[in-house]
Amino acid sequence: MITFISGGARSGKSSIAEADVLSRTSNAVYIASSRYTDEEMSERIRHHRRTRSDCFTTVEAGFRVKEALAGMEEEAAGVLDCLTVWLSEALFTEKLDEQKIMKEATAWVDIIEKRRLYVTIVSNDVNEAGLPSNDSVYFYVHILEKLHRFFIQHAENVIQVRAGFPKVWKGGIGQ
Repeated sequence: MITFISGGARSGKSSIAEADVLSRTSNAVYIASSRYTDEEMSERIRHHRRTRSDCFTTVEAGFRVKEALAGMEEEAAGVLDCLTVWLSEALFTEKLDEQKIMKEATAWVDIIEKRRLYVTIVSNDVNEAGLPSNDSVYFYVHILEKLHRFFIQHAENVIQVRAGFPKVWKGGIGQ
């Protein structure tokens, strides 16, 4: 089962995702796609670690989300944070094209369904300020929105967070 949570930067989406997963289990997995790339990212990672419940086992997967999902116990619950950082890694470090990125996303869904996992996927809304003029950024936003639509199609719950308040578009929190 997939819950998809999106929202702006620092909107509170990770906290809501964590609370949602912990409402289902007291032993959850936190799949982190972030890497220590600079001081700002390092501080964000430290902040998430400080505020995250001890009930989570953290897997620092970086790009290797598929392997992290496959390593979860059957019927386990977890948070995948965050899709936007993973996509940056896929496009700019791994040099994947759109087809390979969508193939990777399909593999995630297959693993989640086969292993009967409950995974909350966290992502950023980056398209609300209008379309970017830079070709690389435009392509990034295009692929991100395609991924959003893909995961929303497969999700039982879809939530958007603004200023810490969840807006449920499909399903609900803790369902």
